[in-house]
Amino acid sequence: MSIDLLKQLQSEGVSLWLDGVTRNQSLSGEFATLVRDRRITGAVHAPDVLADGLHERGYHRQLIDLAARGVDPATSARQLLADDLRLLCDALAPVHTAADGRDGLVSATAAAVPLQAAAAEARALHWAVDRPNVLVRAPAGGAWLPVVSELLADGIGVDVGPVYSPERYGEVVDAYFDGLERARLNGRDLSAIPSVATFPLGQLDAALEHAFDLLRRPGPAPLRHRICTAVARLAYREFDLRYRSDRWRALAAAGARPQRLLWSGTEAIGPAGPDTRHVDGFVAWGVVSSVSLRTLEAVADHALLEGDTLSGRHISAERDLANLSWLGVSHQDLARRLEADHLEQLTVSWSKLLQRVTDELERRR
Repeated sequence: MSIDLLKQLQSEGVSLWLDGVTRNQSLSGEFATLVRDRRITGAVHAPDVLADGLHERGYHRQLIDLAARGVDPATSARQLLADDLRLLCDALAPVHTAADGRDGLVSATAAAVPLQAAAAEARALHWAVDRPNVLVRAPAGGAWLPVVSELLADGIGVDVGPVYSPERYGEVVDAYFDGLERARLNGRDLSAIPSVATFPLGQLDAALEHAFDLLRRPGPAPLRHRICTAVARLAYREFDLRYRSDRWRALAAAGARPQRLLWSGTEAIGPAGPDTRHVDGFVAWGVVSSVSLRTLEAVADHALLEGDTLSGRHISAERDLANLSWLGVSHQDLARRLEADHLEQLTVSWSKLLQRVTDELERRR
């Protein structure tokens, strides 16, 4: 495996974050090696990864202790999660320091709770991890955006997503600006409040294919595959416009940094192995791509890098979304449904984790 392509991608301004890091990978030093040798500069953690990995040796002693102390499953799950995140944050601490806080971040999902308790749950996770490079994930749906602003005002870094449309992204930027303005009034250091907005491109691609299947028409495959590119290009166009505004200039003068765009859901397996087009096809300065280990290896081996693929290409992107509507697929309806599905999946994932933790504790009592 050559690292030349990874170095080239990094020189184009793209950060690579690793999806699905297990505790064993953290404890064994495997993740630290990827940070050192494979240009990984961040991580994305999910409850499913923790749930599926509880049988690993890295959790054995802690589960015995939790069972012996009679700690309930929900509290145990939160403690296991915080400890996983602390390991990742510590492994990325040198990156975070070298990047002056702009990178070396870990995105984490807090426990699934009702909307009214979401900010409190996020604050509790942030406090438990106690590291400056942790981002707490918050949904991008309209009702959740005040939570995003509240957390930012408290000085807590936030990963906002999933975002499936340029229109929703505009609302996310407004919430980001609002949170930073409140943080400034609270006397907080704006340079120490990182944030990303996550676009799950792979999920959007799969949803588009399903939408065409429901219409019993395959749809032009090239157009279907261009929609994710169109969304990314229009989001980057919105990014460019918003961060030239007077409102942003005032925040930047106070030390704020732009909220970065993160492309996720890039895992796509084809006949030749992992498909790299959701990485090498979404290149622009300052963006992030979260990848699985398999996709990272594929990118390092055969990515097709052609420089910036997003900047200044919004005209064709607008045309592609218009053509999608003409074919009978509403991108806005699709985005709303995916947002609702995400909220349901959060509950399912947390319930799965609680059940696995319950089972593991029972085994050790």
